[in-house]
Amino acid sequence: GQLKKGDNVLISGAAGAVGSICGQIAKIYGCHTVGICGTPEKIKWITEDLGFDKGINYKNYRIGKKIGDVEIANTKIEFEQVQAALKEAFPNGIDLFFDNVGGVFTEAVWDILNPHARVIICGQIASYNDDRDNPNLIRPFLHKTIYKEIDIRGIIVSNFKNKPKFYYDMGKWISTGKVKVKETVIDGFEQLPDAFIGLFEGVNTGKMVVKCT
Repeated sequence: GQLKKGDNVLISGAAGAVGSICGQIAKIYGCHTVGICGTPEKIKWITEDLGFDKGINYKNYRIGKKIGDVEIANTKIEFEQVQAALKEAFPNGIDLFFDNVGGVFTEAVWDILNPHARVIICGQIASYNDDRDNPNLIRPFLHKTIYKEIDIRGIIVSNFKNKPKFYYDMGKWISTGKVKVKETVIDGFEQLPDAFIGLFEGVNTGKMVVKCT
């Protein structure tokens, strides 16, 4: 993401294995860092233990109505309230958005991004289970990247195997306590399906691990 000191950084999935590490690295670089996650406990963890400047609970913006047993989101209200929350958290705009999730926060971020902002797409877990025959429509945003000259890049872990400086820095940061690592450990191989489903429900804090005994 070409981090620079003083950058304003937004991270979704901030209490997960990837997001929690990214946020701590951003703080090491001297960035104003805000994380999105889904419980008050996770907000407390990323702000008090990991040093994030602020946390946003995305579940506060799930606004909808029920038709029978089905909840239908009021997407206009949700979108506007999410944008207002982002503007409050970033009065000077966003320089780097590290996205692990997708969804309404990703739709809402483009108007808050600064000129020459960078967007890193690491995951889109909010849409992995969408019905491919009836996909959710998203608001147009690509035109907003033009006049701001915003860079968008997807990344995969396999391309980071040969990064000796990264491994050296991470080893030093972890050993000195600058970067903290947390795991949610589930006992028993037979619990693997539930642990996997738990990733989509935000059960884990840090990395989800299944302990086989």
